[in-house]
Amino acid sequence: MNNLIPHYLPQPQTTYRHAVVIGGSIAGLTAARVLSDHFDRVTIIERDLLPEQPTHRKGVPQGRHPHVLLLGGLRVLEQQFPGITEELHTAGAVPFNLGSEARLHLLGQWRVRYHSAYTVLAVTRPLLEETIRHRLLANSRITFLPGLEAIGLCTDAANTRATGVQLRQRNGAAWQIEADLVVAADGRGSRAAEWLTALGFPTPHETVVDAQPGYATRFYRLPESVRHDWKAMFLQPLAPDQQRGALLLKVEDDQWQLTLIGMAGDHPPTAEAGFLDYARSLVAPDVVNFIQDAEPISPIWGYRRMENRLRHYEALPRYLENFLVCGDAAYAFNPAYGQGMSVAAIASMKLDDCLRQQQGDLAGLAARFQKALTTVIDAPWQLATGQDRDWQDGDDAPTDRMTRLVQGYIRRVLLTMMVDPVVAEAFLAVQQLLAPPTRLFHPDVLWRTLRPYRRLTSPSDARSGELVGSATADVLA
Repeated sequence: MNNLIPHYLPQPQTTYRHAVVIGGSIAGLTAARVLSDHFDRVTIIERDLLPEQPTHRKGVPQGRHPHVLLLGGLRVLEQQFPGITEELHTAGAVPFNLGSEARLHLLGQWRVRYHSAYTVLAVTRPLLEETIRHRLLANSRITFLPGLEAIGLCTDAANTRATGVQLRQRNGAAWQIEADLVVAADGRGSRAAEWLTALGFPTPHETVVDAQPGYATRFYRLPESVRHDWKAMFLQPLAPDQQRGALLLKVEDDQWQLTLIGMAGDHPPTAEAGFLDYARSLVAPDVVNFIQDAEPISPIWGYRRMENRLRHYEALPRYLENFLVCGDAAYAFNPAYGQGMSVAAIASMKLDDCLRQQQGDLAGLAARFQKALTTVIDAPWQLATGQDRDWQDGDDAPTDRMTRLVQGYIRRVLLTMMVDPVVAEAFLAVQQLLAPPTRLFHPDVLWRTLRPYRRLTSPSDARSGELVGSATADVLA
């Protein structure tokens, strides 16, 4: 097991009575799974009414857009819910090899296609949530309370310890639920910081890196006569050369999900004509060619709230005991990099570690967990913001020499991986949260990245994304 992914230990004897999780998304669901090993009862509060079948819900506005479980996250889910990978596959999630079945266009060329050691799952958000929810509903310790909004915290008389959650029903009626532990996993719009401030605690400082990205997504179906030897295509925007990009994914029910991506405020339109014009403007014609062959089977949905936002709960000088914040409520990544769900799953394992270290009551758990959370999110945060900072101008742009050197090297890594499978595999290991970013500075990667390389420029290379001709010897020597 990779050392970035904590091993899920056998279930301990429960020590505590009742935990409440605010939010039924991936962060909340995986946190509830962990808490069920330590508490007699776990209650998940969700503002949405939960669907009986996989479908998009209002509380997950990004749910219609592409989701790929990074391998680091998928392996954690497999530990928490044994057999879930096969269950998702059986339900229609599409496995694809990141080297041979994924086409990547970056820095003016197609990446060499090769057989990678890494195969991932393309799965729509509703199917993933429904599959996990089904597992949790079978757990006698876990209860869902849908259709309820958390509006505040209950505390002891001295406002030093959370004792429950204040709730509001859809008809406006208010009530509260007692808990020994409260976990806020209620997404980007979380009011956890406001609740703490209202109780006299400092407001956590925020770090925001905003490349002003935007999405527009539509689902398609291909005629039976049209087949591809790939299942994913990514035209990646990269500052400062290319503001526009796209992601094509094959997903369940034989559907294809097309997302147009725009950075630095150059957002794709959601109107029919504008959407098509935007696709025609992309650096490679492959997306337009795909649209011409495919039948649109959905409206066009847009999404804009995609900034990287880190709330520094770990730096608070005082903590409200028995109150934890996780998921997008604490750290939110630009979803273009696909890290959010996987980091949330890995973070839930850190919660398990902290609870196993706890002795007796829950005193000190909040401070310990929020600090431990930084060890999970540091690397993916650097990966996401390192690229997004390049879109920022003026005072937000990196100015120190070391940062510029590292960014220049990473750009060289990206260029090299387009023609060198060894470097590509190292990059994928980091991207998939299986290895730390230092893997990119390993001697085998460093040597291949800094030596002279051959850029693929022939028309056949651009069309196929394959390594052809004499370039094989140059790249793999």
